[in-house]
Amino acid sequence: HLACFEINGMVSMISYFRTYFRQAHFLLLPLSFFLITACPDPPETTTCGDRQIDVNGNCECEPGYHWSEDKTECLMDTTSHNFVWEIDTLGISGSLRDVQIIDENNIWVVGEIETDSGKYGGAHWNGISWELKKLKGPGISVQTITPRGLWYFSEDNIWFASGSIFHWDGVETSMVWSCCDIDLEETAEKIWASSENDIYFVGRGGTIVHYNGTSFTKMASGTDLDLVTVAGSVDPETNHVNVWAGGWENARPGELLYYDGATWVTVWDESNPLYESGYINVHDLMIARNETLIIPAFSGSNTEVYFHPVDNFFEYNLAFSFEGIAVYGIGGNAENDLFIVRDDQQIHHFNGSTLYGYDELMGYGIYTAVSAKNDIVFACGMSHSYPYPPFVARGLRID
Repeated sequence: HLACFEINGMVSMISYFRTYFRQAHFLLLPLSFFLITACPDPPETTTCGDRQIDVNGNCECEPGYHWSEDKTECLMDTTSHNFVWEIDTLGISGSLRDVQIIDENNIWVVGEIETDSGKYGGAHWNGISWELKKLKGPGISVQTITPRGLWYFSEDNIWFASGSIFHWDGVETSMVWSCCDIDLEETAEKIWASSENDIYFVGRGGTIVHYNGTSFTKMASGTDLDLVTVAGSVDPETNHVNVWAGGWENARPGELLYYDGATWVTVWDESNPLYESGYINVHDLMIARNETLIIPAFSGSNTEVYFHPVDNFFEYNLAFSFEGIAVYGIGGNAENDLFIVRDDQQIHHFNGSTLYGYDELMGYGIYTAVSAKNDIVFACGMSHSYPYPPFVARGLRID
């Protein structure tokens, strides 16, 4: 391509050519036309909004999103409520407290499972059947620990919160941090990790313990409230870790804590509520797509579910609400594919637009935790009928 020339330069060049090529001056017209038009105006840029992309100069919604009716914003697509379910009973009595899906052939549940042959602390699903697990090893004097929380990295690297902190190395379970070294009222109950070298444990009495890959450190939480849930996100560009912990007790309002990488701060408590409704009790937390912190906040009679951007916490919106029972657990793939277990013996699915309850799952007992990945969902709990056997509801999306 020829470079752009200033008009004066073009005139000089044309004069030069005319002097030496008077007989071919007719060649100058197309040349001068080309030089004058060789630098067109730069194309106009297209500025698209949130969840929009530029397609040949037009703004279109990203995959997984669609236009609102007035074409002003992109909304997340809805997902299917259509699941088929099976119920598995594990043991004679007991209670399951946590569940984690690694893939469709690798699912763990933990809790207390009593059988004719003794007590077990967990069970593993291999895609076909359950294998009960005794979680026992050095530092464990009982038949098995009975965890309330777990975090799976690999088949030889699994962490359990059962008051104290335990680690499975592929061969045996060992106690690696003792709650009794600090206080009997301060225990580890739930786990979240950004990596094998960055693990957070929360529990009773405001307990927060951090593992850095080498050692454990008890962190100052600023509260003595029982912490029942912890969740976090990792910034993909800076690797900055955001961590939230929530808690409540029957006789006390709830609190939400945030860790900024240096200290834990109280986001809200009874004296400083965040939502206009005053809902502050937090039973569970979830991070969706590493972008959205999902908080089901309970008032004592109703629950409101809020979506908070992890990079702009206070620009939240109320996603949906429902009357009555508190949320015990929440899990899912995205903001439009959430599963909620409540103290009403039922599992509910939010598809981005509507909340749907699976009536066929009512009557089995209380669901305490739920995990979903792609088109499978596992929820665990305990029966409400004597002798109270623990059970797992397995769901598969069929369209």
